[in-house]
Amino acid sequence: MRDAADRPIWGRLRVIELVGRGSSGRVLKVLDGETGEPRALKVVPESGAAMLLDELEQLARLRHPSLPRVFEVGRSAEPIDDLPPGSPFFLAEWIAGGRCDARSWEGADRAARIWALIGDVAGALATIHAAGLVHGDVAPQNVLIAEDGRAVLVDLGLAAAAGARGTPAYMAPEAVAGDVEPRSDLYGLGATVVRLVTGRPLFDAAPGGSDARLGELLQRIVTGGPPPGLDELPRPLADLVRRMVARDADDRPRSAIAVLDELDQLAAAIAPGSPRRARPRVGAAPAPVAWPGAAAVIDAIGRGLAAGGVSVVTGPAASGARELVDGAVRRHQLAQVAGRLADAGPAAPRIAGTLDEVGAALGAPAARQGADPAADLAADPAGGARGWIERVARAARRRGAPVVIDAGGDPRAADLVGALARADGPGPVVAIVDRAPPGDRTGVALHAAPVLDDDGTAALAAAMLGAAPPRAWARALRVASGGLPLLVIELVRSIAGEPQPFAVDWSVRTTAGLAELRARQLRAAPAGARRVAAAIAAWGGRVRIDRALATLRADGKGAAALADVAELERAGLAHRRGDTIAIDRATADAAEAVAGGEAIARLAVAGLDTAPTATDERAGSAYAGTFARGTSPRGEEAVVRLGAVGLGVRDGRAPTVATAVPGPTAHVRPGGGSPGDAIDGGGPEVDAALLAPLLERAPLDGARAARACDVAEHLLARGRADRALGLAGRAIAIAPARAGLICARAASAAGAYRDAAAHARAAEAAGADPVAARLIGARAAQRAGELDAAEAALAALHAAHPGHPDVAGSYARLLVSRSRYREARAIATAAGPLSGLSAEAAGLA
Repeated sequence: MRDAADRPIWGRLRVIELVGRGSSGRVLKVLDGETGEPRALKVVPESGAAMLLDELEQLARLRHPSLPRVFEVGRSAEPIDDLPPGSPFFLAEWIAGGRCDARSWEGADRAARIWALIGDVAGALATIHAAGLVHGDVAPQNVLIAEDGRAVLVDLGLAAAAGARGTPAYMAPEAVAGDVEPRSDLYGLGATVVRLVTGRPLFDAAPGGSDARLGELLQRIVTGGPPPGLDELPRPLADLVRRMVARDADDRPRSAIAVLDELDQLAAAIAPGSPRRARPRVGAAPAPVAWPGAAAVIDAIGRGLAAGGVSVVTGPAASGARELVDGAVRRHQLAQVAGRLADAGPAAPRIAGTLDEVGAALGAPAARQGADPAADLAADPAGGARGWIERVARAARRRGAPVVIDAGGDPRAADLVGALARADGPGPVVAIVDRAPPGDRTGVALHAAPVLDDDGTAALAAAMLGAAPPRAWARALRVASGGLPLLVIELVRSIAGEPQPFAVDWSVRTTAGLAELRARQLRAAPAGARRVAAAIAAWGGRVRIDRALATLRADGKGAAALADVAELERAGLAHRRGDTIAIDRATADAAEAVAGGEAIARLAVAGLDTAPTATDERAGSAYAGTFARGTSPRGEEAVVRLGAVGLGVRDGRAPTVATAVPGPTAHVRPGGGSPGDAIDGGGPEVDAALLAPLLERAPLDGARAARACDVAEHLLARGRADRALGLAGRAIAIAPARAGLICARAASAAGAYRDAAAHARAAEAAGADPVAARLIGARAAQRAGELDAAEAALAALHAAHPGHPDVAGSYARLLVSRSRYREARAIATAAGPLSGLSAEAAGLA
């Protein structure tokens, strides 16, 4: 900062020095005039993410001896360095001490000091992870040794960020691929210990040192190498550190708490007399690869990804099918990133989400393409939904990176699997469905998520409780959970407050009473967590976190913060992936029961008021990039951008250029997001997916009824006739003509042909276009097998409107189906634009 020293800020803070500048913010040492104490002021660039201040406020709530206390959070009232007024900031405790790598770690007490440092930082990480955050940059420069000897983890500003970030030499392989998770922090801690013990990083870029390519360093990280020897440490402690830096996250300790547990076991030999740290009664669940039977499924999915084929994973939501796919995709991405770093080939983004989200991300248009729209619509009254699914499948197979489509609970799942089986291309695609679909699945690899038996249930429970349960208890838990791993985990979490968990009677906690159990859990949760659950329920059970929080702010009945989201997740009532939070059907029902129907309807209205328009979505789609610290060729600390086009390095003064290496993940979502999550692209198709659950719950007025009709049209075009019918049905009282026509089309697509005809007649009576209404009725009669009635209706329509292309197309196709080819040819030829149908009729004639 120019002339930063002794410069007053806000009247009470005086700048002593600028101690850091990078993409994650500016760090200044300041003197608080009110207390006379030095403080650390961190100012963060405004990234556009609505969650930023909420996350900073959550960081301020964290309490641990190895985390600096945060005293104040807000927006700056004046420019700080080159950041404008209004930039988020936090004022924290100044740690008087130096970097951990700035002191010697030699001596007879080295093992005890390393043991203590790991324990201090692991305790800080356990606190951060319990809050639902990831630090993202555990490295020597962020581990300070305070004057009293404790290690303190600083620079929490990156904890709120998403995507790949960190100091390259200390980044976990999956972090290089853009998938940062709690075990990535354990890798950074282990790599830091390796640096302290051996005097050099775990991986060097090349023998050339600072002039070597950064890409070579990242390639070495993702391809792995032999574990460090660490002969200087006692063998059990060295083994713990080696497992912390395992290339595969599944081979590392499962959590920071697990690291603390191991340290306590080593205390007697390394640090006698050290007190045992307190532990929660129920620990973290093991990673999916550790579930009995899951490793084989993950390996099989991984082989399909490597071969570029189509894999279908079956299992209900609580089976953990999505978690198994995530594990396989993460492993596949590591191999792909290594290859891209080696040959500097193009980076391809990963796409994942529901069928609608993936279709929007792939740019699959809703309307059928071709010269014969009437024939298309006659063949597929759902508005071309099957054709849209076919286009999504083809686009997914043409990609060079994994596409994951979560079709659990989606009635179009069978059509999707069939379309994927027919689509050609080299791209790997994984579809998640509730059950194996019928029909031809040639070329599709089918994998079932494992269901636990009594022994598997006992093993999973033992991993969380720290002791093997009685066999009868485990059997009752298996019956209550149906052997579904996620349900086992949630039920075990639900007894965290029980003084004697093995005395719990699972016969009264069956899956049938799961909604009641979760209602009890919600009532026991803090008010903020209950409000978050209600907001998620209003959005249909799945929503981006910033939108849920914005909905609560707009509702005005009590806001919530990210800490409440984390509390909901800690209770096992919600699952967070990237910046999206989801609850299952039982929890959504419980949230609606606890909050009440009126509150859910009010939240739905607030959600509609704050929901982005298509224009807003497009405007927010710029990718700001993600960053990591590195070293420039001049040896200065730098910030590395892992973006879609390469790695750019910026030092403290002016931009420099590093050798271009493709960004490992270039996944972009408007308003921020994490790599691997489904993206929101601008356009009506995204609005339909977002707004449908809100419009199903909010009271409708004229404007909302119009939006409901818009959304119902798009749902119908994607094969969701069931939801389109319900949504348009809500709008009939306000918009009887338009909503009635949509109901007629939706009912016909759903096979309710008599209802379709009734809706069409009512819509015409309400003022709808009579041609459109009668055409829908005629098509419904044809599909119902009432060919004489359909022909009479179409003949009358054609006589009254001989030049109408839709009427001519439908009439000609009906005649073709009745083997009256010459008549069909004459009608099709006279219509002019229907050249495709004309040729078909002529050929048959």
